[in-house]
Amino acid sequence: MVTTEEYANEHGISPRRVRALAAAGRIPAQRVGSSWAIEAGARHEASRAPRPMGGKMRALLIRALRDQSLVGLTGPDRIRVARHLAALRTADEPASLLRAWFRDDVPTGWSPGELIVRQAHEGRDDRVTALVRRPRRTFASTPERLARAITDERTIRQLSRAELAARAGVAADVLADLERGRLGVGVGAMRSVLRALDVEPLALPSVTMEPGR
Repeated sequence: MVTTEEYANEHGISPRRVRALAAAGRIPAQRVGSSWAIEAGARHEASRAPRPMGGKMRALLIRALRDQSLVGLTGPDRIRVARHLAALRTADEPASLLRAWFRDDVPTGWSPGELIVRQAHEGRDDRVTALVRRPRRTFASTPERLARAITDERTIRQLSRAELAARAGVAADVLADLERGRLGVGVGAMRSVLRALDVEPLALPSVTMEPGR
């Protein structure tokens, strides 16, 4: 087995791209904690040209791009949009991906998501890359908002609860309480989980701290 960096150097692609290939199952790899171990000598499948999105998925993605979240999405739509957001974040050229998905259907509105897509069509690739990869900032002033921020970001990053708990250094039951919107979890644990997800909270619930939490 080799590391993502070793595989990237051998095949002339970025480590970010290797992680995306491993997560998509397009290269033989095993998850080891928060990293990937790549099968030595493996070759990744050649990437296929992205297909244009249907109108419904374009609308859902634009809404999700507004604040990099999955608010209001359930079932298959939630899973698909999460995968699209993850693909944008890990793509070497996210603007090219947006151009392929939207083709000539360039949005004309002024919402954050529409502006990102339009900037991709205008060739402002560096700006698009910065926007889709920027750390997420969110108001998590209630247990429900905090739970939504954590579960959304964990879904986008394709992490299990056990993987996120290990990455954040918190107990699994503490993470479960946070995702269920339960009170009684200490602020330190909240911040550790959000930090592991690269989410910057603009507010947190007011809680009574409990020992060990």
